[in-house]
Amino acid sequence: MTNGEFSKGRWAGGCLVAFGVGCLLNMWALAVTLKINVTVISAIGCALPGVIMMIVAKRAERRDFGNGMLIGACFMAIGGGICGAIATATQVGH
Repeated sequence: MTNGEFSKGRWAGGCLVAFGVGCLLNMWALAVTLKINVTVISAIGCALPGVIMMIVAKRAERRDFGNGMLIGACFMAIGGGICGAIATATQVGH
């Protein structure tokens, strides 16, 4: 990581990138895990895109972009896991 000036713009950009990519990956994960129809599997499967993005964010060269991406990835992991669990638990036609 480079030590330089902190940029709010890069931080916000990292957060938005994580949010956008996380939304797309969570839609795919939700579609896959709804077919399995097990709440725990769906919660874990939908949290995985956020966890993977956290790992990628820690490897970012820019500290500000990486930290923003890390925050966005945390929100995506928590939100994706909750959304996956609720969607599977309330699925009609078990």
